[in-house]
Amino acid sequence: EAVERKLRVTVTTPVAREINYVLTALGSVESLHDPTISAETSGQIISIDIAEGDAVVAQQTLAAMDNTLHAIEAAKADAELGRQAVVLENQRQEVARLQRLASSKSVSPDQLEDQQAELAMLEAQRNVARQELQRARYMESKARIVAPQAGLISRRHISVGDYVTTGTPLFDLVSVDRLRARLAFPERELAAISIGKKVRLVSPAAPDTLAVGQVTSINPQIKVNNRAVEVTVEFDNPGGWLPGASADATLVVQSKPRGR
Repeated sequence: EAVERKLRVTVTTPVAREINYVLTALGSVESLHDPTISAETSGQIISIDIAEGDAVVAQQTLAAMDNTLHAIEAAKADAELGRQAVVLENQRQEVARLQRLASSKSVSPDQLEDQQAELAMLEAQRNVARQELQRARYMESKARIVAPQAGLISRRHISVGDYVTTGTPLFDLVSVDRLRARLAFPERELAAISIGKKVRLVSPAAPDTLAVGQVTSINPQIKVNNRAVEVTVEFDNPGGWLPGASADATLVVQSKPRGR
């Protein structure tokens, strides 16, 4: 005797999905901006306000030098500018007096011209004194070391008490808001890669986050040692990514709707 069996059938609406043709590669993550902050003047380090690993914002104070000598130079330049201003004002009054006398023929033209030339020279000297004051104040401000941009302090090269000169490295700073990955693809895949291609990245250093970027440059030279082409991808940090981390990349070569 036949046994009747019932089967339950569920009907769903078909959904078109894309089929992605992809390439995969390994690479490393770098910061787009990683400046070394160096001393712009000479002096002794008297304070350090940050430590390695600290996050800083643009123009935040990182350290300070003893600025006693620079302050003295600024004060001297300020005093000299004041003296030049007094001398210049006196000469202007003298020229004005001679001009009044010249209108009544009470002074020779040569004497007036000489005093006018002296006035022009004093004006030039005043301008030089003004520039010297600006330079002295600028150098005084450089005793305060500030961050040129936001980022993380990756290394500190100095300690309190160190005497540094112009050009001495003080801190290494890395920006982490915007990153780039350098990826190596086989040379046979070069024709499928172009600027602007979408790339998905994952990293063991941040396993819970996915980064999405675009190809921004393709090295025009194939590496001889591994026959690979280097591709640079820039992306916004999705959180937790750091320069130096490794990255697994998936480059979307082409997307096609399923069934076509």
